[in-house]
Amino acid sequence: MLLIISETGQRVRLAPLTVKVQWDHKKEHVFPASAEETDAYLRLQAEAGQGVRVQVTGPLKQAGKVDYTLEVREYRWPAK
Repeated sequence: MLLIISETGQRVRLAPLTVKVQWDHKKEHVFPASAEETDAYLRLQAEAGQGVRVQVTGPLKQAGKVDYTLEVREYRWPAK
């Protein structure tokens, strides 16, 4: 799946969440991802149609100068 940034037209590849990046300061390690978070990509893939607006949250990874992948941790449909 691709996410197209509405303001710039830049394309960002969407992918399943592999590692949650939020840190647990008390336990000094990364918070584990919940089942809801690890399944978010599959749910989005099943629910989204072509050209729909969606807000996606997750770690953004860069490969090369202009290639980006956003791992889907959660998403929501904007208010109409």
